[in-house]
Amino acid sequence: MPRPRRLSVPAVFALVLGTQAVVLAVWVALRIVNADEGILLQAARRVAEGERLYRDVFSMQPPLTTYLFAPFAGGAWPGFFAARIAEMLATLALTAATM
Repeated sequence: MPRPRRLSVPAVFALVLGTQAVVLAVWVALRIVNADEGILLQAARRVAEGERLYRDVFSMQPPLTTYLFAPFAGGAWPGFFAARIAEMLATLALTAATM
């Protein structure tokens, strides 16, 4: 009986990352990613306008979230969509960094 073929580490990595990308893309399209993204974008807009996080702007999130959303906080719908995409890419990058 032949031995079953094992997947290589890069193949497993690509499979996990690809699966996560598909799941996150569906979440982004269905608006499941962040229920409080409007509040996050409001804080990010205020920080982008020069206010100081945790001094002028209240946030219960870690600072990376606010600074990640700051470039996308200007518009309404494009800002939301761009922030969702940025969040998805950040999640994929962090997953790749921890594997």
